[in-house]
Amino acid sequence: PTDMVTPSLVQTRAVKVQEYAQSRAKELSYFSKLLLDKKATRRVFQRLPRHLRRRAMSHNPYLIPLRLRKEAMKEMVAAPQKSENIKFRKHRRRPANIMEIHARRRRKHKWLETHIWHAKRMRMKDLWGYRLADYPTDKSWRSLYRAAMHHCVVHDASYESCYQLTGTEQSLLTLLHTCTDPKALGYRNTSVLKGCKEADFLLCHANQFPVGVIAPTRLLWKGTDSNAAQPTRQLWLWVHPAASTEAFDMLQKVCPMHQVEVRPLDGELVRFELRGPLSLQVLSRVLQTDIDSSLFTPPITIAASPSPSSS
Repeated sequence: PTDMVTPSLVQTRAVKVQEYAQSRAKELSYFSKLLLDKKATRRVFQRLPRHLRRRAMSHNPYLIPLRLRKEAMKEMVAAPQKSENIKFRKHRRRPANIMEIHARRRRKHKWLETHIWHAKRMRMKDLWGYRLADYPTDKSWRSLYRAAMHHCVVHDASYESCYQLTGTEQSLLTLLHTCTDPKALGYRNTSVLKGCKEADFLLCHANQFPVGVIAPTRLLWKGTDSNAAQPTRQLWLWVHPAASTEAFDMLQKVCPMHQVEVRPLDGELVRFELRGPLSLQVLSRVLQTDIDSSLFTPPITIAASPSPSSS
């Protein structure tokens, strides 16, 4: 087959390098100029061959060869500082970063103190400006029923709006009389006035019961000593957040008429409700009560008399 190859065919396959380079000299010069252009290759280390590149050259200029190091330092000074993005979960789970993430996520909806605990176990929902638990993700109805019947169940009710009323006892009673059922006497009970019990009543607009009912409300008087005279007293009202705006507007209009000061306490108090037969036992284990020594009488111990010796 080699004998059959014609000279013309061999001549067409041959390439004269010098002539070919001269015909492409303009393109080659443009290509070499493009490689040295800073806009085409944005960083100095990108002009190095691959066997001279190192992993940390983008932020450590001392790894770049000496002939290009000065130019690389100028690029690092002129380059804008990028915000540090946390890419790895180990870094995101650091306490400082977790608090920053939580602060950013709670800007739109308020979080309760127990939000993290609920978010790990329940489906969360946006309600009344809060991020609240909607329903559990596991089957816990039977265990919840057993705990409520035989032990203790805790409910975080901190989403309820709390308002503090300050004034004389008579002015506070007069205010409550105009803002609820006139026949209701639960807030006048002796144990309620001492701050030992919480009372429930219907909050309504002034002298508009039952047409102007706002919402069911819980009331708690600040505890006081019955022997000491109290010129001013305080009580707290807990209202559901769905009716908190209407209730606060009504209190702002009515309280100055009775010389009572009203102040919202949203975000200042945490409210936990305990239900179950062992609620008091759980509280006694969790809380450390401060007992006044002047009001506490130590129990009297009677020593048993020694038995007569047998003769």
